[in-house]
This record gives sequence, structure tokens and C-alpha cells, in this order.
Amino acid sequence: MRILRELQELTQKEFATRAGLPLAALVEIESDRSALDIEQAKSFARALKCHPGALVFLGGLRPSFFSA
Repeated sequence: MRILRELQELTQKEFATRAGLPLAALVEIESDRSALDIEQAKSFARALKCHPGALVFLGGLRPSFFSA
């Protein structure tokens, strides 16, 4: 997810604002301290103008996400 954000030249703060989610949540996810849930993935994908699946293939979702 960080790669897509950086390619669009967005700061973490800009990206979190566009996604409508707290900056702290983005920081936790990008640093692998928190797993990305489906609703967050949808919000971040809308902000990046991409399909949520792009976040999966670029390592945005950890394997624990799929074990629910």
C-alpha cells in the first residue's frame, strides 16, 4: 500500500485524510503493527483510485487477514 501511496506522491496524512481514516491507523498498517481489515482496504483503495485487490498483491494485507 505504501508503494501505491508514494507513487501518487501522497503523504501519510494526505492519504489518511482522503481515505477518511485516522492517520494512526495508516501508520500502524504501513509499519505492519496492525492488520488491514476489509472496510479499511475499501477506503484506502478508493483514496488510491485502485481495486482493493491491488493492496493484496502489493503486500498490503497480511496472511492473518485471510484466516478469519
